Amino acid sequence: MPHPDNKPAISKEPISVVLPAHEKASNLESCVRAWLQFLRQLGQPFELILIEDSGGDRTGTLAQALASQNPEIALIQDPNAHGFGAALRSALEKARYPLFFYTSLEYPYAPADLRKLLDRMDDVDLVSGYRAALRLSRSARILQAIINLVTMILIGLKRDGLPGWLGWKAHTYSWLVRFLLGVHVIDVDSAFKLFRREIFARIPIQSDGILVHTEIIAKANFLNCWMDEIPIGAAAGAKAELLVIPFSWREHFLGMRRLLGRPDFGPVQLATNHSQAESANKSHSS
Repeated sequence: MPHPDNKPAISKEPISVVLPAHEKASNLESCVRAWLQFLRQLGQPFELILIEDSGGDRTGTLAQALASQNPEIALIQDPNAHGFGAALRSALEKARYPLFFYTSLEYPYAPADLRKLLDRMDDVDLVSGYRAALRLSRSARILQAIINLVTMILIGLKRDGLPGWLGWKAHTYSWLVRFLLGVHVIDVDSAFKLFRREIFARIPIQSDGILVHTEIIAKANFLNCWMDEIPIGAAAGAKAELLVIPFSWREHFLGMRRLLGRPDFGPVQLATNHSQAESANKSHSS
């Protein structure tokens, strides 16, 4: 179905891919080269925005070398971009293209899974990847079967099964976010998300850290943006320990308290932002 607000198809448009890199010298080069290889085969213009915050290891030196060797890389070295949210703020100031995608080095995301998100993008404002590489544990399968049976008996609704296991803490957090903020995305903290960049005119990023994933989804939900969630896998040969998703209640609650204290939705009038986006597209076409 077309986008309900009759927004134009966008999946084939140029894309800005954002990759924050904080003290990730060990896997930065291999990850960047994997993304460049995929994006060059994608068949649409792109830029890879690499954000480095001058940490204590060799990440900055490697990032500079990669940028000098690959003209598609736009390198941002910003000591104030410490934290995922802070890095995304810097990236949004730099991004030129109407599609905006971000990922991370914290999980073995597979670049090819971006195609799955692009396939849904024409009908929505954002698509989030659900990390489905791990099977549900036995106890989780039993609990899910019980919940599905009770739901069917009480309200006659058949629920879809979870596509993968994120851990008890992450799933509990997703239910909390659903209850508090009305968000139906399950893998809220997934750093594999694709957007129409224009929606960030009303979604100024306030979070510096990991809560940015929740913030963006919650604000987009409040603004009635259309969204979808797609199961994704992991890079081929990824080590099993990398699939275990760490979760910190303290970090999430501190970020949530700051965010709910004074949420910011930016300016109401968006004409200037649309004009800027159109000008960028015209300059690319010419």
